[in-house]
Amino acid sequence: MGRQKRTPTAFSFFSFQDLITGLSGLMIFLVLLLLIDQLVSPAQKSVRTEEPKPQVAVSVQEKIKRLEAEKRKWEALPEQVILGMVQEDGKKQVVLIEYAAERIAVQAMHLRKPPRVLASASESDRRRLLLLELAAFPPQQNDLLVLIKTSAFQTSTELIGLLRSKGYQVGFEPLEENRSALTW
Repeated sequence: MGRQKRTPTAFSFFSFQDLITGLSGLMIFLVLLLLIDQLVSPAQKSVRTEEPKPQVAVSVQEKIKRLEAEKRKWEALPEQVILGMVQEDGKKQVVLIEYAAERIAVQAMHLRKPPRVLASASESDRRRLLLLELAAFPPQQNDLLVLIKTSAFQTSTELIGLLRSKGYQVGFEPLEENRSALTW
């Protein structure tokens, strides 16, 4: 009998799929082992932190604490101290105006008096009262610094334009709603 030619078996992708599934399972298992190791490591690290720290790390931490305390001290300084430096040139005095949606407060830095609060039901009345208050501060001798609170931001350009039309040099800065630069 002669040799019969055998037909080769067809290539199956099922075995390839089995290989990929097995390797994926092995990779997931390794990732889980690494995660468990990471979860256990912080407990071991906390034990290690009880060891004495080197002097360099302690001095750096002390410097950081001193700088943070200094930062808090500067943040706690009232804004009027910084604004008081503006008027040291001796040429013109500075009049602060805090402009909020419900009120306008005016304080002349050089007079050391409490601020005058102008509260009225309408915006036009508050502006009229402001112009009457500013009559005591002529534009030739006074500059205005308008501190605009977020509630009055929409109408602040109109107020600044009005003050400039009266001859004042006007500077303006934003001011957080819950802060005040005036000395009460």
